[in-house]
Amino acid sequence: MEQIIETLQLRRAGGKCYLIDTADEKGPYHKPVMVNEMGAEFFLQLKKGKSREETSQRIAAEYGVDEKKVREDLDRFLKDLTERHIIWK
Repeated sequence: MEQIIETLQLRRAGGKCYLIDTADEKGPYHKPVMVNEMGAEFFLQLKKGKSREETSQRIAAEYGVDEKKVREDLDRFLKDLTERHIIWK
């Protein structure tokens, strides 16, 4: 399961969603990352400790979309955050 930086928080401002690291100055700095609504939903589910499978199933059911498509989007989202060193496996 992916590990998300504990101090990472979702914030909404001006109709946009951002992942912001709220750590103090001692840790490495992570630039805020703008995400879309689906990215925000992915983040909130993963932050709750939900697995990839649980997250994709829940979102597919809630929004009435294909679970395979949700899983592909989730995988891209996680790859992007991993490359930014915001999450790790």
